Amino acid sequence: LIVKEWKLLLRDWHALLLLIAMPAAFILVMSLAMQNDFAEHASVSVHYYLVDQDSSAVSKALLQQLAAIPHFKRVPSKASLAQLKERVKRSRAQFVVIVPKDFGKAMLGKNPEPVQMLAGPDVEPAVYQLFAAALRGALGHTYLQHLLAPLQTQLELSGSGGLDPDAAGKLLKD
Repeated sequence: LIVKEWKLLLRDWHALLLLIAMPAAFILVMSLAMQNDFAEHASVSVHYYLVDQDSSAVSKALLQQLAAIPHFKRVPSKASLAQLKERVKRSRAQFVVIVPKDFGKAMLGKNPEPVQMLAGPDVEPAVYQLFAAALRGALGHTYLQHLLAPLQTQLELSGSGGLDPDAAGKLLKD
């Protein structure tokens, strides 16, 4: 039966060509059409502007926490806040993060100054949630560092060696 089919295909070159060429052409066309979709999601990078109106040690610690997050790239700029907001509206970056004046002083008080996060109009909800969670994590880490700083100093003065900042990482064995 197989030999008979091959004999028929060898006599009919058009059928043989269609049998081999059409799937190859389909694969080629579809791979070229989908190339941009796969490349777009291969290396996700979120770009943001940061406006530090406080310039305190606490805000600098927050900036360091944000800089340590992979795939989130701060776009350096000396433009005004209004210009940065306009750039985000035009999709030059996805976010603007604004650290308000007196952020460091008010952090442990009853009325802390909240950090503002403004997103561009074309930011996908998943990217928005991811960036908001990363910003909350950086704020939480900075808050705990600021809250525990007096305890750290007291432990160092008592000679116990202080707090180990990598203790949480040592609690999990991979």
